[in-house]
Amino acid sequence: MELGNVGESSTDDHTRDGENTAQCPVHVYETIIKNDIGVDFDHTYDQLAIHEFGNTDLDPANMERLQKKKWKQKCMLSVLIAGFAVVIAVGTIIFMLPNRDSQKDISTTDKHDATATVPFPAVFCTDAPSLLDFGPIQIVCVITTTSFSMINVTFKESYGADSLLISRIKSDGSIINTITNDNIVISYALSIVTIAIYNVSCPYNGFYMVSVDSENNLTGRAEWQLSVKAKPSGAVQINLHPEQITILGTIRSNNLHSCAGDIGNPGGKIGVELLLDGHLNFEMLDPSFTSITDNALNCTVFREFRFWINFTTEMNNAAIRCKLTNDEFHADPPIYSQNKTLAIVQRN
Repeated sequence: MELGNVGESSTDDHTRDGENTAQCPVHVYETIIKNDIGVDFDHTYDQLAIHEFGNTDLDPANMERLQKKKWKQKCMLSVLIAGFAVVIAVGTIIFMLPNRDSQKDISTTDKHDATATVPFPAVFCTDAPSLLDFGPIQIVCVITTTSFSMINVTFKESYGADSLLISRIKSDGSIINTITNDNIVISYALSIVTIAIYNVSCPYNGFYMVSVDSENNLTGRAEWQLSVKAKPSGAVQINLHPEQITILGTIRSNNLHSCAGDIGNPGGKIGVELLLDGHLNFEMLDPSFTSITDNALNCTVFREFRFWINFTTEMNNAAIRCKLTNDEFHADPPIYSQNKTLAIVQRN
């Protein structure tokens, strides 16, 4: 930039001083612009500088005013640059914060899902009743988890009864038997608990439970009922009261007839059949009054069936008998008592 011909009326020293003073801010300004933002304002600023110097005598007052103006421009430029930097920084922070929150949410969700997917220790057992003294039977229970803290095997005779702890199975699969009974054996392998009863009989009739305590304090359990069945056995007894009078009209509960016998387990039923004189087939009789008393005996049920009949004259010399059936063993024939003959007395 050529400034030597401007203001030649002044002395050389004055011209050199003014020249140095005028060139310094121009040079500083150009350096800041080129170094900080990389934009070429040289041409525009040269025109501004030449115009300003061309209309002045380069006196100290004008030079001071020009220098202040240039410093104001530099300050404004610095403020603009700083403003751009602040905007960029704030934008970066705003962009990063949601991402950080989403990452935090993802982490929290992963942890929650990991907790929620812990398997519940379910237990499934087979269910098949057995006949009395039918030999060995196995209760097989499948556990849906291989990780547990303890498995308990218990027994109770009926609903509401106290449970008896049979065995404990530890997390390593080892078994601790809490009762001594060679007829019942507990085993565990491959997430399967097996309860083996070698000789099924009445004392083992009841409810068996397998409960699993997992390591995360969840408990799964299953109950299996062993119903020891028994066929009706023995004879059926019939007992007739001597009072066999026609059309009494009033039930005499103290003068009842009865049938009694072992009806098996589950219990069967007892009825009364009548064969009228001159007929060929027995027919089921519907007594006017009945009373039933059951007694459990060695896993079977002994029943006394008491009844009262409002006799008629046509029942004289009829054969009467008790009939025992059990639908659980429908293939087996009924059990009958001996036949009795009615001797009806006609009421006057």
